[in-house]
Amino acid sequence: MDLKNIKGINEKREQELFKLGIKNTEDLIKFFPKSYLDLRESKSLLNAYDNEFTLTTGKVITLPNVFVTRSRRSLVKVLCEQDGVSFYAIWFNQPYVLSKLKSGEEYLFYGRISLKNGLSIVNPSFEPLDKNYRLIREIGLINGTESYVDAKGIYIAKDNTAYICDTEGHRILHINTDGSLINILNIPKSNLIPDDFDFRPTNMVIDEYGYTYILSDGSYYGALLYDNDMTFLGFYGANTV
Repeated sequence: MDLKNIKGINEKREQELFKLGIKNTEDLIKFFPKSYLDLRESKSLLNAYDNEFTLTTGKVITLPNVFVTRSRRSLVKVLCEQDGVSFYAIWFNQPYVLSKLKSGEEYLFYGRISLKNGLSIVNPSFEPLDKNYRLIREIGLINGTESYVDAKGIYIAKDNTAYICDTEGHRILHINTDGSLINILNIPKSNLIPDDFDFRPTNMVIDEYGYTYILSDGSYYGALLYDNDMTFLGFYGANTV
């Protein structure tokens, strides 16, 4: 499939992908980042170290205040709280955050921890702690019946339901927005599946036509391809020799 047929990719973005050697959806599926930043699990500030970059959560307690330092830099400072622990979120020369933070709301913060003059997180990127993150964070036990240990990939569909790639469990859990289990996708029962195939899903995506592509760890057969009724069609983009 041509990249221009994927929703959200305009001509400018298509040219940027071309420069990376990505010419079609097969190239896109096989393109992996040089490094990864794992933002699946937030960390308690009680376990954070000085100068450590970490992902954490916090509720804004007071409205942001802006100050001017001796070096004439603007400083935005807001008091936050996490499970009874108070800390400050601080931004230098980023006055725009004044209009982005709301008192009483919870946020995800990713930045550098500082223990100098109290506990704070410096120049963090942030976003509201929405229901999808709460769902993923708390879904380790689903309705008391299904659990997973280490999800390698999570895909949020257009309807806000989540597909959790339970790699070590050899399956994908389809979860509703309220945390209820919709379906479990196991290895397809098909003559197209080789006898030596080990279904260890690590990532998946659904394109604009409703086709599902699933990557399995260690597989050289390509991505598993399903139609919009989740009928297994075969492998897509297998490695060539």
